[in-house]
Amino acid sequence: MSTIQLLFGRHGARDHYLGGRYVRPGRARPQRLAFPLSERTVHLFELITPSQLREPVPARRIFPSFSSRYDLTALVFAQQVEKRGGRSFNAESRTSVEQDREYAELQEAALSADLAFFKRPTWERYLAVAAADERFGDLRESLIEENLHCFASAGYDVVARLGRLHSRARRLRRRGFVVRTRIGAGTFLPEQILKRRSIFGLGVGEEHRMRGYVDRFLRVVPSWRPGCELPSRERLLALQGRELAAVHERFDALARASRALPELRDLLGILQEVVGHGGTA
Repeated sequence: MSTIQLLFGRHGARDHYLGGRYVRPGRARPQRLAFPLSERTVHLFELITPSQLREPVPARRIFPSFSSRYDLTALVFAQQVEKRGGRSFNAESRTSVEQDREYAELQEAALSADLAFFKRPTWERYLAVAAADERFGDLRESLIEENLHCFASAGYDVVARLGRLHSRARRLRRRGFVVRTRIGAGTFLPEQILKRRSIFGLGVGEEHRMRGYVDRFLRVVPSWRPGCELPSRERLLALQGRELAAVHERFDALARASRALPELRDLLGILQEVVGHGGTA
């Protein structure tokens, strides 16, 4: 029976891909895959790109450039898959030209909405960003599940390295597939929790959206002064009720009154006045 190996974890500059982590002599090696690499192996990697039909991607082409250890060790793993007769595919590859076109259109809409918010981060523009992200994110999740289902149904052992936000793919276990899951380090920011709730159909309330707005606003503004640090995620997640409404309202008012992006210190000042928090992590 086919096995699906899902690996969720951070995709940062210090991250390592499968099989790429250095282990000091005498220390235990990281857990291996649930199956040996062979001609029955399909490796799904994550890459957002406007056009990608469901076709094998040679290891040397899985990323357009290599700028981190993550990229380089991903290349090494894909080469190992190829050496043993397996193949690599984009986890979000599309099955038709029409679906590929829809993906590109939704990606462009999400990017345009994000750029508009960056230029002027008002509440109205954030709602447009959230809506565009939700449409694009839903298609991405569906494609990942569809590709996992397709290859596993055809008898392949599938290994997929994905961001932790994509863990909806674990639901494939309900369809009778053997699914092994490993979750790496990392935390969810308030806006990522909003997206995660949407992905799982858990319902998104007004307070979830307001926290997402506050979170994104804080992360897009510049910080020119030493000592200005983002509030901890725990403090942002604790915002609720009147405090959250007041912070949200004043952030929006500041965005509307400013001709350019305000500085981080201006937003931290609002947090300090409303909830008595200086903004340090």
